[in-house]
Amino acid sequence: MKSFFPTLVFLSSAILATGDFSTAVGQDRRVPPAPVSPKTFPTAKPSSTPPKVPVAPVAVGRQPLKTTEQSINVDSAVNIKFCVSDGSIKINGWDRNEVRLFVSNGRQAEIKVLERNKKNDQPNWIWLLNADATSGSVGTLTNCLAGKAIELDVPIGSGVNFEARTSGVEIDMVKNVDVSLIEGSISIRNVPGGVKAVTYQGDVVLENSGGAITLKTTTGNILAYDVSPGNIGDILDTKTSSGSISLQRISHRQIKANTISGSVLFNGDLLAGSIYTFKTSTGAIQMQLPDTTTGTFIASLGFGSFRSALPLEVQTENVTPGGKSIVARMGAGTARVNLTTTTGRIAIQKQQ
Repeated sequence: MKSFFPTLVFLSSAILATGDFSTAVGQDRRVPPAPVSPKTFPTAKPSSTPPKVPVAPVAVGRQPLKTTEQSINVDSAVNIKFCVSDGSIKINGWDRNEVRLFVSNGRQAEIKVLERNKKNDQPNWIWLLNADATSGSVGTLTNCLAGKAIELDVPIGSGVNFEARTSGVEIDMVKNVDVSLIEGSISIRNVPGGVKAVTYQGDVVLENSGGAITLKTTTGNILAYDVSPGNIGDILDTKTSSGSISLQRISHRQIKANTISGSVLFNGDLLAGSIYTFKTSTGAIQMQLPDTTTGTFIASLGFGSFRSALPLEVQTENVTPGGKSIVARMGAGTARVNLTTTTGRIAIQKQQ
């Protein structure tokens, strides 16, 4: 049998040498490629109009930062409302019937009159807001003021109501305040007509003020001193989830102090006919009272102790596996004091 291996080697060599299978199988010549018509590659004509440079897009939702100052004559008992998206806030009362608004490095501010006093035609309700929100500017998303610092000078008889996401608030010498913060501490002084101050992250400090008072924080401490009611029945209500509560020289006859993780300190007198409720889950309750104190103490403890440096007459004492309850009286016992702690001690000390 005749081998075909030499023939296969010859074909492979011919293909490698010529690059064409037809030559390898014995054709005498290769067919040249068909000529390409010049019309196959059209020549580009130069454009008479230069290309347009793309325009940068307009920023949406951002306005140029400015430092602005606005003022308006108002009624002596004007009510002021506003909100702040960014910036520290400072509010001062003065003896002028005028509101002055100063915004540093922020949005353009505007003062809008909502209502006037029918007797003197002076504004008695105004709204402080972002001016761009009312001008129809493109991209404006909020009515709130914003800036590095926001300062207000207002009549002493003013009522102030605002919400803010801010680094802190200071208020001095106005009639009443209602403020709510997402974050930041609150400091209030000399507000006789009632205070509501709420922050979700920060401390609350109230000094030399009065009326119905609510002080709340989620993460922070509460301090109130030299505080008194404006009307009979006004309540002082304080609450924090993670922090301590300190109450000193308080004249309210109804006081509530509630903390989940923290201590409660009360330093003052127990007024006749008053009702006090102090609660903590993991913390101590400490009361510093004068020798002349009279009151009835109802104490509930989970795991902790009850001690008194002042003479007490224990009326009932119950001990259970879950804790202990004590009812004790000091003097005539006209004030009622409810003390509750889950894991902490209760101590009654002599006021220095």
